[in-house]
Amino acid sequence: MCRSLGVDPGDRLKSMSKGTKEKVQLVLVMARNARLYLLDEPIAGVDPAARDFILRTILTNYNEEGTVLISTHLISDVEKVLDEAIS
Repeated sequence: MCRSLGVDPGDRLKSMSKGTKEKVQLVLVMARNARLYLLDEPIAGVDPAARDFILRTILTNYNEEGTVLISTHLISDVEKVLDEAIS
């Protein structure tokens, strides 16, 4: 996942941009075989071109027996991948 998101595992967190730190957090969460994934603003702080890629990463790396709960104000970016929405 790091390679596909453009994250160098050898880099130190304090030297990373906000967007790259968000990607690292995403990798740490999605690498788990969890029943529930709670993602608070997973696409905030990254450029619009990376948002679709991050959403695809979420959709292709979660435990299919689990649930993904995303909190975001970027509704138009996530609505195309939602099964259900609560406002």
